[in-house]
Amino acid sequence: MRDFTNPQFMDRSAANPFLDDVFVNQATEIPGVSQIHNHVFQRIADATESLIESGNDFQTGRIFLVTAPRAGYGKSHLTARLRDHLRSMASTIPLPFDRSRPTTWPVALNAVLRQLSYENRKPDNSLNSLLEITRHALSRIILERVNSGRLQPKDLPCSEEDLRTNYCEILHPDSPSRVIQWTEEKLPEFSQGEWPSSYPTSRLRPSELGFWSRIFVDMNLRGDGALEPLRGLSTGEARERLLQLLAIATASRPVVFLADGLDGFYDSASAGMEIAEILTSLRENVSRSITVLMLNEEIWEAVFEGKLPTAWLDRITGESSKLRSIPPEVASDLIVSRLARVGINGAVAEEFVQKLGDEHLWIDAETKISPRIVLRQAREMWDLRGREILESSSSDSVEEETAGKHEPPLEELTDKAEFFASLQEDSEPSTREVEVAPEREQAPPPLTNPFFAPTSPVDEKTDPEPEERVAPTPEEAVVPELTSASQLVDIDSIINDIRGTGKSVVSEVSFPKDVSFPDAPPPLPPSGKTLQAGELQLKEKPSPPNGFTPHYPGFQDPPATKSEKAAPEVSDPAERLKERENEILSEGDPQLDLDRLEHFLCSIGKHHAGLSQKEERFPGTRTVCLQWKVRRLLVLIGFETPENVFFWNTLLQRTLSSESEMKVSAFSHTSKPFDPGVFSEFGFSRAIVEQRIDIIEMGDRELAMIYSADELLHDLEASPDSEDAVQQITRYLDPLWRRISKPL
Repeated sequence: MRDFTNPQFMDRSAANPFLDDVFVNQATEIPGVSQIHNHVFQRIADATESLIESGNDFQTGRIFLVTAPRAGYGKSHLTARLRDHLRSMASTIPLPFDRSRPTTWPVALNAVLRQLSYENRKPDNSLNSLLEITRHALSRIILERVNSGRLQPKDLPCSEEDLRTNYCEILHPDSPSRVIQWTEEKLPEFSQGEWPSSYPTSRLRPSELGFWSRIFVDMNLRGDGALEPLRGLSTGEARERLLQLLAIATASRPVVFLADGLDGFYDSASAGMEIAEILTSLRENVSRSITVLMLNEEIWEAVFEGKLPTAWLDRITGESSKLRSIPPEVASDLIVSRLARVGINGAVAEEFVQKLGDEHLWIDAETKISPRIVLRQAREMWDLRGREILESSSSDSVEEETAGKHEPPLEELTDKAEFFASLQEDSEPSTREVEVAPEREQAPPPLTNPFFAPTSPVDEKTDPEPEERVAPTPEEAVVPELTSASQLVDIDSIINDIRGTGKSVVSEVSFPKDVSFPDAPPPLPPSGKTLQAGELQLKEKPSPPNGFTPHYPGFQDPPATKSEKAAPEVSDPAERLKERENEILSEGDPQLDLDRLEHFLCSIGKHHAGLSQKEERFPGTRTVCLQWKVRRLLVLIGFETPENVFFWNTLLQRTLSSESEMKVSAFSHTSKPFDPGVFSEFGFSRAIVEQRIDIIEMGDRELAMIYSADELLHDLEASPDSEDAVQQITRYLDPLWRRISKPL
C-alpha cells in the first residue's frame, strides 16, 4: 500500500499529472508515447536509413514538410524523438529560425558551428561532432594520397586499416602514433592534392582543400580558436563556407536539419522567402541530407503559401505529411503514461481512461482529438475526481491482482444486473449451476485475428429499462431444460457483446418479444422488427410457414423431443456460416479470388445500411471499382491485380487531386499478394502510397468467412429468408466493414 503522505506524492505533478500540456524536451520525456504520429516518424527514419545504405551516391537532399491543423498535435515531441532516434545514425542540426535573430547565412553558419562544437564537449565526442567530421576528412585526404601513389604506405605513422576504421582515436592529439602532428607537417603537400573521390567533388573545389585541411588540423590541436576564419563573413561568403562544411560533413554520416518553432514569424512578410532560400539551398547543395520543416497550417498559409515562387514551393512540398488526430488507443496510452508517474496503474488507470473516453466521445468518428486536447480533458477530470482516484489506487494491490484474474462480475459490465437476475429467477439455482457451464463451452470462441477487430461496446445509456417479468405459477411452469438453456445462452450472448467479443451489437439483434409457452404460441413478429436488449424475453418458437424454420440471433433451441427430432429442420444461418467456414479451412488453404470477392461485396454492399455504394468501371479493366461513402470518407475499392498499373494509377491520382477525405483499398493474401511497389513506376514515394493506399492483408480464416457468407447469400438469394440472411452476414462480417471503412 502506498503512503500518500510521502513527499514524492505531494509535489505538483502528484497533485495533477496532467498540468503540463506543453512538451518539455528532456531525456525523461522521450520517447513518451511512441505511437503518436508513428507513421511520420518512421517515414523520416526510413529515409535517413536509406541514405546510409546508399553510401556516397551523391544526389540532392530531401525536404519533408510536416504540417499540423493547429498547435498541440505533438510536433515538438516528434522532433525530440527524431533527434533521440537518429543520435548515432545521423547528425541532427536544428536550424536557427526564430524572431530573436535575423534569418541570414552568417547566423546559420555560426549556429551550425556552435552546435557541432558543443558536441565536442560531451563525454562521448566521437559521434555527430565537429571533431569527428574533421578527423574523418583528414583520414580520407591521407588515404587518397596513398591510393594515388603520392604517398607510400610505409611512410605512414600507422597502418592504413587503422586510419580507415579507427580514425577518431588515431587522429586524437594524445594518440601514441602522433598522426595529427605528422599531418600538420605534411599540410603543404596535402594542399596540392585533390579531394577524395568519396566526397562530392562537384561542390568542393581543389583550391579549397588547403583551407579546410588547415582548419581541421588546428581544430584538433588548438580547439575552437581555429574557427575564427569562419566568423565575420559576408552573406555570400558565409553561404559558400557553410555549404562546403556541410558537404564535407555528409561524407562521414547523413545530416538531418530540423526547422521547428516558426510561430513567431506569423505576421512577417519576408520570413518565408528568407527561410525558403536557405532550405532549398541546403537541399540542392548538401547531398545525403534531409530537412524536416514542421509548422502549423496557419503559419504555412500566412508565411509561405502564396508568397513563394512555384519553383521553391515544389521543392518544399514535394514530400509533405499532415499530422492527424490521434486514435483513442493512443490517447489511452498517453493518459496511462501520465498516471504511471504518480504510481497509478492497473484497473484504476483503465477505469479513469474509460470514463474520460466515454465522456468526450473518443470513439466517435466525428471527434478529433490531439495530445494537448486529451491532456486538458484529463486535467479537468482529475480536478474533479483526483482525490477519489488516489484513494482507490491506494487499496491492497495484491487483492486487485487476484480479482483481476477472474471474470469481472456482471455489475461491472452493465447497469442491467437486475434485469439479468430476473431472467434467471425462473430456474432453480441447482439447475442453473448444472447447465451454464456446458452452454458456455459450446459457444464459439471470439475472433482474435487482428484483421477482425472486436465490435464497439454497446452504449448502455441508450438502452431502455428492462420490463418486469412475472414468474409463472407452478401450473404454468415448463420443463427446466427450456427456460434454463434458452435464457442463459441469450444472456451469454449479450454479455459477450458488451465486452466487445460478440459478433453482433445487441441493439441490432431481433428477438421474440412476448412471453409464451408451448400451449399458446404467439404469431411471429413483423418482418424487420428490431427489439432492444431490455425487451429480451423467452418464448417458444412458433410453427413456421411453408415448412421453413426461422431462427433468431442468440436464440437457442430447447432440447428436442422425440417427435421434434424426427421432423426435418433447416439449420440456422449463423450455424451454417460457421460450419461452412470450418469446412473451407479443412479443405486446404483458400485462394484469393478477386472476381468472387468483387461479386460478393457488390451484392452485400447494396444492403448495408451504414454506407452508400456506387459502381464505376474504367477503360481497360475487367472489374468494377466500388465507391463506398462512409460518413465523410470516400473509399475506392479495387479488384484488379497489381499488374494493371493503369487502373491503380488512376485511383491514386484521383485521391491526390481530391479535396475530400479519400483512400484506395486493395486486398492482399499470400496466394495473391499485392505489392505496393507497383506505384513506384509512376514516381510515387513510399510515403505517398502509405497516406493514400490501404492494403488489406487477409489470412485464411478471413477468406473462409467471406466465402462462407458468399455461399449462404447465393443459396438464400431467392428465398423469403434472404433478408434475414443478409442481416446475419452483415453482422457476421462486421469487422470487415469496419476495416475497409477505417480512415488512414
